[in-house]
Amino acid sequence: QAYRYRHSGYQDEESMRRQAAANYIQSGHYREAMNVLQSLSQRNGQWYYLSSMANMGLGNNVNALNDIKQAIRLEPDNVQYQMTSRG
Repeated sequence: QAYRYRHSGYQDEESMRRQAAANYIQSGHYREAMNVLQSLSQRNGQWYYLSSMANMGLGNNVNALNDIKQAIRLEPDNVQYQMTSRG
């Protein structure tokens, strides 16, 4: 049980840092967002979505497209990801 608490603390840290990356993206600080994302070990659909947004902001369109495709592969039911890929 103690392991689960430690693990959830780790998850909280990762999700807080993903939120920080999202805040950077919203304020146009794409390089900072990429730095935060690169420091995360948990690469889920949200990670790839944020990476796609940051790459798009930096003009890395190929990486952005690859990342949003990976986000959709990981979370095929997420409508936000699908809309982004069409945009």
